[in-house]
Amino acid sequence: FACAALLLAVAACDSGEDTAATTAVVTVASTLTETPPSTTTVATTSPITTAVATTVSPTTTPADTASPTTTPGDEESAKAAVIAAAVEAKEAFWAARQDPTNVDLIERLRASLEGEAATYQLGLIAEGIAAGERTQPHPEVPSTYHVASDSIVVDLTQGTASLTSCEINSWVLVLDTGDGGPALVLDDLIYKYTATEEFAVVGEGWRNVGGAQLTASVWDGTPCDD
Repeated sequence: FACAALLLAVAACDSGEDTAATTAVVTVASTLTETPPSTTTVATTSPITTAVATTVSPTTTPADTASPTTTPGDEESAKAAVIAAAVEAKEAFWAARQDPTNVDLIERLRASLEGEAATYQLGLIAEGIAAGERTQPHPEVPSTYHVASDSIVVDLTQGTASLTSCEINSWVLVLDTGDGGPALVLDDLIYKYTATEEFAVVGEGWRNVGGAQLTASVWDGTPCDD
């Protein structure tokens, strides 16, 4: 399971080390059965909060990740679109891992990825199906995904972008026994990952195309924004 959400390792992550001067932060938290729905928070001068469902139904409308026209004045809108694409890819992966045989969720995930990211993440889903494994929410600690927008670098000419992300991965890896009984818990440790993620314009929108893991450790309680 750690590998599953290690998707950041090659899939949801990438390399990008230049920074852009903004102060916005985006955090996505998973939705637990036992707790209220999580939120995506964009902090600017005054906080704005919008609800984000991470236990996704097949009818959920993906985030608008459309690419802007490539003129200098569109850099900020491009950054916003890249953030939306990063959040969409992460939520789509979380949803597919919880219900890996759901065709609609797999197609949603596929639509958010390209290249190495697609090969890696869809491969993880296929391995989970073959092994009878899936994930379920942690009963106490929600998974969160954090993007600091001052890490985003966009090349409008090339149609590429990169960012640095952090994930608190509390998804519990379970095995469906097939006998009608409760799922067998395989891994319920909580992990913290940081990674770089790369994006590219594909068609009319941004997609996650690859990445690299920076750090991985058992979570010590430290939030992503520290």
